[in-house]
Amino acid sequence: MPAYQPSELPPDDANFGLRPDDITAELLTLSWEFFTHASPATREELRRFLTARGHHPTAGLGAFLDGLQFTADFHQHRPEPPTT
Repeated sequence: MPAYQPSELPPDDANFGLRPDDITAELLTLSWEFFTHASPATREELRRFLTARGHHPTAGLGAFLDGLQFTADFHQHRPEPPTT
């Protein structure tokens, strides 16, 4: 049995080679790319999902996709925190 199970959280000192903001930006960018290039059926399913959670039925999908893109950009260009 491996020492690490995929269902377990990684140790606190795990080093993935990227800053957490870079990982967040990558995940948000991948999500944005998927949803903006998804089939009409998938986009309609996402629209229904968002509407059921209180997002505007017409503008909700666009606002959600814009939010993904803007948040990814924010995390990608966030300055490194000072080290002390």
